[in-house]
Parts: sequence; structure tokens; C-alpha cells
Amino acid sequence: MVYVAAITSDPAGQPYGLDAQTTALLEAHINKYGTGESGLVFSTANGRAVTASNFRKRHWNPAIEKVTEERVKFHSLRTTHFTRGQEAVLSECLGHSRPLGSV
Repeated sequence: MVYVAAITSDPAGQPYGLDAQTTALLEAHINKYGTGESGLVFSTANGRAVTASNFRKRHWNPAIEKVTEERVKFHSLRTTHFTRGQEAVLSECLGHSRPLGSV
């Protein structure tokens, strides 16, 4: 389980890329509730931490099953987000009006 104590950067020192409003809201949450169990941003109905397996079974898998028969891993979102971001940067460098791969 991971608890957020600071929002500045990941262990490698890279910024997480949160916008200023989200950062301010999370910092206010940490200041009000602290860190650890009492400061969870997302929790179950009874206030406990959401486990990965619970999230997958109750939310992720049912949502994916509604849109595709393929198995999609939650972590794939990170890779897709990165790839789309790189496409947008490349498109901008090439002077395209729309990102590569857009219709």
C-alpha cells in the first residue's frame, strides 16, 4: 500500500505532472487529514484502503468487459498515456495541426 506524504516528485526526482489545482487540493487534503489510513484520498465505503484486487474485480474488469472482449491491464493506461504524449510532441515538432494517429 502506498501513502502520499508529499506531491513533489517520484523517487527518481521527476515531477508527477499534476496540474497546480490538483496539487493544491491534494496538499490541502494532506494538511487536513494527514498521511496514512486517516488520509486516504480513495477509500472503501467503510473507510479502508482500496486494494488492487478489489478495484480490479469490482470496477476495472466489469468496465472493460462492457467495451471489449480483450483483456486490458490497468497498467496499460500508463503506457498508452506515455505513447500518446510522445505522439503529440512529435506532431508538434513536425508542424502537424493534429496529433499523429488522430482522425
